[in-house]
Amino acid sequence: MTWSYTYDPNIWPAVIALGLTGILSKYGWSRRYIPGVTLFAIACFFAALWATGTALEASAVSFTTKVFWIKFQTVWQWAAAALMPAFIVVYAGLGRWFTRRNVVLLFIPIVIGLFFIISNYRGSIWSGFQMVEFMIREPGPLNRLFIGYANLLGVASVGILIWLAVRSPQHRTPALIMIFGQLAGRGTFLYNTYTNVIEPPVALLAMFGFWFSAYAIAVYRFHVLDPVPMARTAVLDQMSE
Repeated sequence: MTWSYTYDPNIWPAVIALGLTGILSKYGWSRRYIPGVTLFAIACFFAALWATGTALEASAVSFTTKVFWIKFQTVWQWAAAALMPAFIVVYAGLGRWFTRRNVVLLFIPIVIGLFFIISNYRGSIWSGFQMVEFMIREPGPLNRLFIGYANLLGVASVGILIWLAVRSPQHRTPALIMIFGQLAGRGTFLYNTYTNVIEPPVALLAMFGFWFSAYAIAVYRFHVLDPVPMARTAVLDQMSE
């Protein structure tokens, strides 16, 4: 594998996505003393690593190096996809569900997926790659399975946010913003996974533009990571049904 790189203007969408997720991760980490916010900060950090891999894939020269960075970014993509729903569970005041057993069950598919990502055993994750204007990924059978799992977590996240918006007027607007970001971001990613009509860095920025911009608005405009809103969810968490 040749670790050679060249400038490619397609790196800029990924760089913008990296900047956005990096800022959110730093902001969340500064409030890690608030329950659940550490999950948010780590998920944003994983997403930043995902964006980094996308930028390096775009600028890599050799085919094998590009494949390496595709595997790298997929590892963090799936990890971020698992952690963000965990944050939403805690944010919605359902932290009692976040038990050690449920955490293990949440991450078992992700840990199993790491083996198949790294080895791509018998084309389980990708049946092949094609180098045209950009790298085209041909998804294997397990790729569809794991994407389905990630989207199942996304559906659960949206359901929890809808529940929160109905139950708590104080959380309604930021919850609706995050719901829009979830649906638009995941829809963009899923569409491009099976069509490959958009170059990966551009698709990443489009997805992050919906997904993490919604979180950014909720964080900076509605202060969802500040102590007072999170205290309200802690009260909800302690209330009986």
